[in-house]
Amino acid sequence: MRLREVTYACWLLLAILFSQCGARPTPADNDTTPDPAATQSVLSASDSTAIPEEGGTLTLHISGSTVTVPIDFAELTNTDEGYPDFVQFGGAGTFIVAGIDGKMPDDEGDGYYAPLVGKALPVNVSLDLVEGAREVTLPGLGLQPVAGGQITLEKFRRLGDGKDLWEGKIELSVQGPQGLMNIPGTFKVSIVPTW
Repeated sequence: MRLREVTYACWLLLAILFSQCGARPTPADNDTTPDPAATQSVLSASDSTAIPEEGGTLTLHISGSTVTVPIDFAELTNTDEGYPDFVQFGGAGTFIVAGIDGKMPDDEGDGYYAPLVGKALPVNVSLDLVEGAREVTLPGLGLQPVAGGQITLEKFRRLGDGKDLWEGKIELSVQGPQGLMNIPGTFKVSIVPTW
């Protein structure tokens, strides 16, 4: 192991140990100023919103109405070197895949999702990488093809047990009966990181 990796591992171990007793170690560079973006993007354990056991929901705004689309699973897939990482949300009649520009780190520390916060992840992952029609089932419209869009992670919380909470914005370009519709909304999912 290189010195940087050993130092990181030591700080991670200290953070875990100190979290058990409520104390916090200070960073090695003595910069104790919290990063405002990082602290605003991490959901606290006291947030009163319900945490989905599996999957979650999309809340979409269509022609002045708000509709909820159930999500049965949500995954962040960290692929092999040379292949792009991606996020997928799926459920009955719904499958959305968004690409990640660059590679996610191969660790599971508290800052794992921080590089994604505020970045628009495009809904346009190649069918060669992830098979399955990109679609969403909308009340009153039925199954509609997803032509594009983006998801933006705004807040996250590490839950443990192989799942984490994500909240953010979503915008889908859907090919509806009247033509292309841009549908804004939000998402809240229990996401499973996979390698």
